[in-house]
Formats: sequence, structure tokens, C-alpha cells
Amino acid sequence: MSGFNRRTFLKTATASAALAAPAVLGAESTQALRRRPSKPDDTPRKDLAMGKGAFSKVRLDRMHDVMAGYVDRGEVPGLVTLVSRRGEVHVDAVGTKSVGGNDPIRRGTIFRIASLTKPITAAAAMILVEECKLRMDEPVDRLLPALANRKVLKRLDG
Repeated sequence: MSGFNRRTFLKTATASAALAAPAVLGAESTQALRRRPSKPDDTPRKDLAMGKGAFSKVRLDRMHDVMAGYVDRGEVPGLVTLVSRRGEVHVDAVGTKSVGGNDPIRRGTIFRIASLTKPITAAAAMILVEECKLRMDEPVDRLLPALANRKVLKRLDG
């Protein structure tokens, strides 16, 4: 996996979502959303067509191209992206469920999450940041002195 890691993927996914989020276009995106229902069972939501539209087709296409690039380069077998804004939801699925597999990823594909503690801890930390009880740039050793002299493994051989 040449130069690809989870951090790079998350940065790209976040940037792609940010490209789609601020866009405001009308009927084109509403029609696209009608073709791409948001629920895993492919049942259309009644409230998807909200008039003004929250997404830019150009930016959604760009996000699709960036995510499809990861699949095309073999860096991930497949992925599903979801962007929600102003009550509208865009879901896109690219690739397969497994490396070398032929079973395509679908919008309703269920993924195993290896560790739930990280997202729960991150959500809790962001609540503390929002309440001004924690700063994003605060060194962890001030909060958890036991971690003050931590050592980070840089290579497997020591």
C-alpha cells in the first residue's frame, strides 16, 4: 500500500466531504438524490426534495472521483461515503467488499468496526471542547500525568 494510511484516507475523506458541504445548487442535485435513496433498503425518503438543494453535482462528482481513486489504485477494496446537509442525504458506494472479491459494496453494506472506543472518546472530547473544558492543543500529559514520559515505537525492531 504505497503511501496510504488511515490518516491520509481520513484527511481526503474529510476534505471531499467539505467540498460537497458548502455547495448550493438546485434541481440537478435533487434529481440525483431521488435516484440515490438514502436508506439501506433503498426506500426513498419523502423529504429529500427540499427545493433549493444542498449539494453541488460537480462537488459530489469530485468526491466520488477522489474516493474511486483509492479503489482504482488498490489502496482499499471499497468504501461508502455519506454527506448530509439541510435534510438532504447523498450516499455513494464504490468498489467491492473484500480485496480481490467480486461482491460489490452497496449503500446498505454493514461494516465491522474494530474499535468503538476511539469514536466515542473523540465525541466526548469534542463535547468538552465545545463546553470550553478542554482545548484541542492541550498536551495530554497535563490531563493524564501517567502519560508524561511516554515512548512511541517508531520501528518494529525497536
